[in-house]
Formats: sequence, C-alpha cells, structure tokens
Amino acid sequence: MKLSRLPFLLIILAINTLIWGFINKPHTPSESEYPIDGLSLNPYQHNQSPFRHQDFTPEALEEDFKKLEGKTKSVRLYSATGGLQQIPPIAKKYGINVVVSAWLENKASSEKNDFEVSEAIRIAGSFRSVKRIIIGNETQLNQIFPRDLLINYLEQARQKLNTPVSTAEPWDFWVKNPDFSEHVDFIAIHILPYWQEIPIENAASYVAEKYLAVKNLFPHKMVYIAETGWPSDGPQRGAAQATLANQARFIREFINLAAKNKIPYNMVEAFDQPWKSETEGKAGEHWGIMDAYRNDKFPLQGPVLEDPNWKYWAFSSTLLGLLAASLFLFRKKTLNLRGQVISIIIFQVLASLITQLARDAADEYMSPGDILFWAFMISVQVLLAIILVTDTLEIADVVGQKPLKKTYPPIKNKDLAKSPFVSIHLACCREPPTMVIATIESLAKLNYKNFEVIVVDNNTKDSSLWKPVEEHCKKLGSQFRFFSLGTWPGFKAGALNFALRMTDLKAEIVAVVDADYIVEPEWLSSTVPYFSDPEVGVVQAPQEHRGWEETLFQKMENDEYSGFFRIGMVQRNEYNAIIQHGTMTLVRKEPLVNMKGWAEWCICEDTELGFRILNKGKKAIYVNHAFGRGLVPDTYEAYAKQRFRWAFGGMRIFRQYWREIFTKKGKLSWNQRYQFLKGWLPWIGDALHMLFTYLAIVWSTVLVIDPLHTDFPEAIFIYPALICVFVRIAGTLWTYSARVKIGTERTLMAMIAGGSLTHKVAKGVFQGLLGFEKPFYRTPKLAHKLPLIQNLQSVWEELFLLFVLLSFALAILTTFGLENNEAILWAVALCVQSIPYIAALAAAVVSGFSNPLLTKPF
Repeated sequence: MKLSRLPFLLIILAINTLIWGFINKPHTPSESEYPIDGLSLNPYQHNQSPFRHQDFTPEALEEDFKKLEGKTKSVRLYSATGGLQQIPPIAKKYGINVVVSAWLENKASSEKNDFEVSEAIRIAGSFRSVKRIIIGNETQLNQIFPRDLLINYLEQARQKLNTPVSTAEPWDFWVKNPDFSEHVDFIAIHILPYWQEIPIENAASYVAEKYLAVKNLFPHKMVYIAETGWPSDGPQRGAAQATLANQARFIREFINLAAKNKIPYNMVEAFDQPWKSETEGKAGEHWGIMDAYRNDKFPLQGPVLEDPNWKYWAFSSTLLGLLAASLFLFRKKTLNLRGQVISIIIFQVLASLITQLARDAADEYMSPGDILFWAFMISVQVLLAIILVTDTLEIADVVGQKPLKKTYPPIKNKDLAKSPFVSIHLACCREPPTMVIATIESLAKLNYKNFEVIVVDNNTKDSSLWKPVEEHCKKLGSQFRFFSLGTWPGFKAGALNFALRMTDLKAEIVAVVDADYIVEPEWLSSTVPYFSDPEVGVVQAPQEHRGWEETLFQKMENDEYSGFFRIGMVQRNEYNAIIQHGTMTLVRKEPLVNMKGWAEWCICEDTELGFRILNKGKKAIYVNHAFGRGLVPDTYEAYAKQRFRWAFGGMRIFRQYWREIFTKKGKLSWNQRYQFLKGWLPWIGDALHMLFTYLAIVWSTVLVIDPLHTDFPEAIFIYPALICVFVRIAGTLWTYSARVKIGTERTLMAMIAGGSLTHKVAKGVFQGLLGFEKPFYRTPKLAHKLPLIQNLQSVWEELFLLFVLLSFALAILTTFGLENNEAILWAVALCVQSIPYIAALAAAVVSGFSNPLLTKPF
C-alpha cells in the first residue's frame, strides 16, 4: 500500500470510531441514590437453577448480602425452602429486612405446599426482621393454584402470625376481585410496565398511576408494590425497549417518584437470573440491578453507558479492520484508489460486525443449548463473511484494478500449413437435425485445414433426428465422420470418450463444440497457436449466443450469461484458474488421454476436466473473443434445469476434490484454489439462503403462535445477510457497468434472471454435497414455447415460499405492531429473503408471455 493511500485508510477508521461513539453515547437520566426500598432476591448464581433443586450455602448467601449492604432496605424472597430459611439471620447482620414468601404449585403435592407454607409461617414468627409474608405468587393470574386452597393458606397464616399476610397478583386482579381483599392484611400488587408495552418515558408515571388506582379502591389497607422494574435486555414489546439505559432511567425515576409520594415498593430484582429464560424468554434473565456475576450494571448518579466497555470494543474493531485492510492492500498492490477504498470500507464493516458478534456473545448468559445455537449461528456468519469478502474483492478487482496483466487476443497471420492436427468433437442427443447441420456447416467453413470432425449421437431413439445429420456428414466427405451409438452410458462424457477413441492418431489437440453453435472460420486458426507453449493444456473461448434478441426472456438469459464470461472468466484468467466449458474449448490430447478422458461420473465433465488439467500444473488460456454463438434455452424450465445441473455437478466436483483444494495435494497454487472456492461460494450462498428461509419460517411460526415467550433473532444475525444482499446488488450493477456495458435496465433484468435461479441452485448444492445421484439434464434448444401455467408450475416451490414469507411478514407486523423496531427489522428481513422468489415469479411470467422466435437463428 502506497503512503499516499494512508489518509483514506485513517479517515475510514476515524469514521468507524465516530460511529461506535455515536451508538454508545452516554445517557443522562435523573439522578437518585441508594438505598432502594426493596429488592427481589433470587440468590441463584449464573450456573444455578431452581429446576435443578440446588440448595443455597450460607457462604454464598453471605457474599450476596455483602453486595446488597447499603443498596436496599429489604429483600423479597419467593420461597421458604431450599436453603432460603438461612436468609433472615444473615440479612439482619447487614441491617436488611425480609419479605418471606411461600411458593405454591398446583402440580406439587399437598404435602409439599403444606411444608412450604408452614416454613414461611415459622420463619416469619421467628425473626423480627421479617416484615411481611406473601403466600403464592401470581397463582390466580396464571391459574396454577385453586382459589379456595389459597384462601385456606392465607387464613391459616393470619391466625398464627402478627406479621401482615397477603398474596401477590398483578394490580388489575385486585381491581377485578375486590372481595379477595377480605383474606389479606395488605394488598400486594405487581406493576411491570415493560410487559404492558409502556414506553420508557411514561413507565414510572404508569406505575404510580396504577398504584393510586388500587390505593383509592382500598383506602383502609396498605397497598404494597411487590414487583416493579425494567429489564436491561430482551425483545422489544410494543414501544417498550429493554436496554440498560432504559433500566437505569426507570429505576432512578421511580425511586424519586416513590419517595416523593411515599409509595412502598419492591424492585425486581437484585441479581440477573439466567435460568428465567426458560420461562420468560431473554428478558427474564435481565431484571437485576447487578448482573449474574454480582457486578453493578449502572450507577444511580452520573451518565449511563449502554456498554461501559464500548471503547475497548471500538478499538478492537478499528484495529482488526486496520490489520485486515493493510494486509490485503499489501498483497494487492495492483488496485487503484477506487479499489483500495472499497476494500478498506468492507473490511472495516466486516471487522465491526465480527466485533459486535463477539460483544453480543460475551453479554449472553449461555446454557449448553445456547452455546450450540450460537456455535451454529457463528459458523453461518463466518460463511456469510467469507462470501461477503469474496464478493467485495471481485468488485474491487473489476472496478478498481489496474490494466489486466493477462490478456490473450486472437492470434493472426500464423503459418497454418505447419499447424497441428485438431480433432473436433460434437456430441448430440435428441437435437433438431437442422440445428446440428447448421453447426456442422459452420465447421466446414473453418479456414484451418488440418482438422477432422467427429459427430457422436447417443441415446436418441428417434432415427429421424440423427439420420439427416449422418447423411449430411457423408456429403461433406471423410473429414466429417458420424456415429450413432443408441443407448450409451456416461451422458455427454460417454459420447466424448467414444469420440476420443475414434480420434485420428495424428491429432494433437481435441476441440469440443456444442451442437447448437455457429462457429466463426477463424476459431482454430486464432487459438491453436497458443499450444506452441508446451505448458498450455486448455484454450477456452467464451460462450456467446445468438437469436436472443427475439424475446425479452432470452435477452435476460443472454445478459445473465454475459456477466460470467466477461467478468468472472476474465478475472480468473489473471490467476490461471478459468472454468473449462464444454463448448468452444480446445484441449491438448496427450494429458486428456493420460487422464483417461472425460469423467463419466460427473454431469459437469468439462469443469472437472479443466480442474484436473490445472492440478497437473498446466496452463489454461482464456481468449476473450466470441468465436462461436449458440442458443440460449427457450423456456424458463430449461434454463433452471441447466443451472441446477451446473450447481449439482459443481458440488460433486467439490466432494471429489476437496483435498486438492484445502491441502497441497496436486500442483494448484493457492491463488488457483482460492479462485475455485470463490466460484463455488455464490452457490453456497444460495444454499444458505434456502437454509435461512426455512429457519425464518419456523422462527416466525413460533413468534406468531407464542409472541409472549419467543424472542426475535439477534439483530447481529440479520445484518450480515442484509449487507450481503446489498453488496451483491450494488456489486452486480457496478461490475456490469464496467465490463458488460449493457445499461442499467438490462443489467437489472439480468439480475432478475440470475436471482430467479437461487432456489434451484440451492437444491443442486445440497443434493450434490449429500451425494445424491441425478440423471444428466440436457438443455433442449429450439423447443416448443411453454404456456404460462407450465412456467409457473416449474416455480411452484418458489411461489409457495414467497407466499409464506410475505404472509409471515404481515403477521409479524400485525402481531407486534409498527412501534416494535425488532418486528420491523424481522419483517424487512423476511421481505428481503423473498426477493429471489419474486424474481422466479417474474422470470417465469416473462418466459410464459414471451413471443416465440420469429426467425430462425441460423
């Protein structure tokens, strides 16, 4: 990296730091002071749970009260057993009063409930520091305990104690059931504005308002707020956002409001309780004024930071981005200023995402199940990050690269008399004879004299398709030979291997052309001379097309193909890592024979052969000139099946040769390995898209069915996918404008065509990786146009997923409301996730309405 580029790097890093600072700017709620009137106390440590029946030790309880000393006047317990009986004497040492509770459960035995109540009564009668006793917690709200049995327990306690007795229920229970007040000495109410979706600015006044409503209803009884509070983390509920700053604001404001209005209260709670996620979701973990490790979350005076450690995370993010960008630019010295700036920005964004992911993970209380979930999601995010980086690097290479280092133009004015003998192989299967004959006629016009043509037809039962081709070859003389093989194994590779066995012994080069290509006379004369270099194993020309101007759909196909041959292949040529294709390709015969020909196990035999030749240390040359033009598929169904075959075959190749990619087996350079991986990654990205779609549908289903206990996915899991979509769209527009140059409208239509294949490619990836066996899908040319309904039938899976995703987006917004930012983000993610399915619908409709070819393309 040149020193002149350093200011741009520093500016981007400074912007990153400023963004971190803006996001983490301090909050300044009104100030308050300790002690709090009361705190709920669940003394479970971060790795403990009541569901595992762990008793509390006096040593652990002692340490907790050391933390609570000076912070609260009293603590409220929720049970009188399990070691909590030890608390009153310990609390007394630190000047803290106790509200004893008896936990009642309908599913528990009567003996257990009896013991719970008797212990609560015993403790309350034994210690003066016990100021109140609460029997049952929200048992009537949740209908988990019979009303008559609860009344019996309340009356039993009132008869035996002078300590005030009550049961704790939400404030509105007492409003709806005023007669229940006859069985208690005071009214214990719960007012939790977060669960009621109250915005933070109104939360403290909301609690005071509901308290006064109950107080006015029971003027002769004490009304005690047994629970109020605000979580520091969790899903947004309506306008209520669970953040550390909001928790600090609520607690500070309510302490002051309660003191001013002399409201007795108990705040939920002393320490975070990770086990509560099992019953209350993520928010249930985070109601403590201290975390589960007994660290203060915020002060009651001075500014509040959402993350007090944000500066360390910002520094880590900036440093990581700096190191990654510097290392990349040091190795990529050919990038111009534009390419360098793009790379620096993306590396910094990626560094920030990685840092934020680590930050969020560090803030989580993780159970073994959570660890597995996060491990899975982090693995997926790593794959997304790799895809994002490779996409970005290709954009930087294309729009920010200095002039290409390797260009191989057509060779002119060579002595053709001494040229090597070329055997041209043309394989066909159930093709229209007029189309094949047109290809043969173009080969007959080659200005290269030293060649033969071997036409092999296999697996064509209808002799009327191959007989005219055979007759035409006979008319052209011995230079053209035709073979009809009937039923023949090995797909196209089987036919090409037969042609290889029939090849003239003096042939040094094998050329392959598809049956629908019209070849220019200069094809061989302009490309064969490159084989004068003994290291050259393959010479490849691009697949160009003709006749696509006649319909909108075929224009979309052609433009989508052009992106690969004018962008991807050109860039791969810089690293001697092109993808060999089964048409307009020339192969040195010797390595082809030595490697036992074309791989009949692979339905992408051309790519597989090119990989093997490169792995032998040979060169592959890409001559970026259209020496021949073929036909694009006539229908969307054929177009989609072709891409499925490519993806399926590509993954079969990956399964076969992954050791050659990831180890030093063979002679591939690391740049070549990277280029092959980079070529497969967009398809793997499509597979991830399918995985995300199904996960999103499952998650959305649970969200709609049980919105109270289901959290939205972490935003950090959503942003990378959205960024990848943005980079993919912006990158395609940018690289097409630099290399393909067909205008924005045609580029967008090409993107629709390519995007419509996402689902088909994903299926090909999964089936290829999992080892499915699939027949060879030939791509029919000059086929009959399919009606609209048949085109739509070919995308019925995409249409179903589109309907489901958009329905859930609407259901999420309806269920959670437009005030919920998390719901909006998730709905946006579902809509973005549906883009490929919208593209599939659009492509199928365009194909269905496209006019048939008006003229023959040859």
